[in-house]
Amino acid sequence: MSQNAIIKSGTAIDYGFIKLHPDLEGLIWIGDGKYKNYSPDKNLENTFELNGFVFSLEFSNMEEPSLIYTKLPIKAPETPVERPPYWPRYSDISPEQRFMYLQLLTNPYNTKTDIGYVFILYYGLERHLLQGNFERAYRLILKLRDVHKNKSFQYYTANALILTAKLHKREDMLLEFLGSLNKEYELQFSENLLLLLCYEFNISISPKIIIRLAKIFEFTNTNYIKKYPEIFEKNLKETLIEKYGNENFSLNNVFNKAELKKLKLSDVNIFANISILNKTFQVPLMRENFRLKNELYAALKLAHEKTKSMVAKNRKSGNPLAPVAPKKRSPKKKEAPELLERARIQAARSAGERQKNIVKSSSVYTGKLTWVRDKSCNDNCKYYNYCDKSYDVNDSELENWPPLACCGRLRPELKSDAEIWELTRQGSVSPTKEQDKTQQKTDTEYKPNFIFVLIIILGFILLVFTKVLEVL
Repeated sequence: MSQNAIIKSGTAIDYGFIKLHPDLEGLIWIGDGKYKNYSPDKNLENTFELNGFVFSLEFSNMEEPSLIYTKLPIKAPETPVERPPYWPRYSDISPEQRFMYLQLLTNPYNTKTDIGYVFILYYGLERHLLQGNFERAYRLILKLRDVHKNKSFQYYTANALILTAKLHKREDMLLEFLGSLNKEYELQFSENLLLLLCYEFNISISPKIIIRLAKIFEFTNTNYIKKYPEIFEKNLKETLIEKYGNENFSLNNVFNKAELKKLKLSDVNIFANISILNKTFQVPLMRENFRLKNELYAALKLAHEKTKSMVAKNRKSGNPLAPVAPKKRSPKKKEAPELLERARIQAARSAGERQKNIVKSSSVYTGKLTWVRDKSCNDNCKYYNYCDKSYDVNDSELENWPPLACCGRLRPELKSDAEIWELTRQGSVSPTKEQDKTQQKTDTEYKPNFIFVLIIILGFILLVFTKVLEVL
């Protein structure tokens, strides 16, 4: 996509208090006034299966973070405005920041806008992907991905587009997503999730996509890919036709449903909207499959050799092939600290959810969790007083734990030894899979220590034996 095709020159739509870009009409959530289109009663609960893997989606009681209230104050800034906080909410940001956000709504493709404001807009679009105008939101997100290069934005948007294409059974939309991947920065997504959806829809992977994902198949010699991209792609097509009879690669060549179930699972962050309860899902590590990597590495390697031979042949004949001019690289920007913090909090919240599930599913726990301080905590933390207190597993305080910038962790409370013994005697203790995994991990951690001690003991015995021989 070119930027000219995305950014329309049409007049913005006047909503009385803001002027929306034409692409956003009907996609902005408004909480009051004559344009109100949001109701907190519209809760979503949806479960669907993907090749034996279950995905459950549900909104929490938390209000939509992008929700606009027309009566909240707005003020044009007189000085530079502070960046939005982590996981910003329209109702929580300052009047000056609201002004900046509303400016974005007049042109959502303005790349000079802070990414925090783009995320506020995106939260609302995620809600549309699940229970609103799916198709328009999907295509708008594709356009936003084309101009906003931020890694976190690219990652969340891609994963959400991949998964919701399955939710709505829209193979055509997944193909649109695949067709949009024409820039290097657009390759920030879960390859495992993409491969799972391609397998589900029986979509073969094109040579262009194989080339763009070459590194996950451990093909790192991309010299000819960069210099002669069209020739390399042509040679890869020929290679695939020679081996598989088709210029596209079908995942059925290496996978079946039984093999999928044997693969290890990995947590994947799908949604960024904090009002969505299930933001992380487990998907099989398809990219780690040996046969998949072996087959596609071999195809890429052969295409590489063909391209190399062709370049050398043309050079010897006095008709050298002209390489593509290398792209000028702009200075690499450091990842903003707040984006790293977002990732840390997301991981902490996923861990907290697992702890809560353990407490709910096993009778050896009291049904409570303790909010424990981390070694990096200090008295200046505004959540310091919350720590070292006991909370019920269903307590609203833990709904979006941990809060932003909090380093604490949740620890399940065990029942007393006497109570656990009584439960064991009655045969009512049922350890969870998570407990079994934790125990296995603990056992593994102790093995190196045991071996180390054994080596020391044997060394000591050998030393004593040597001394005895010297005396004799």
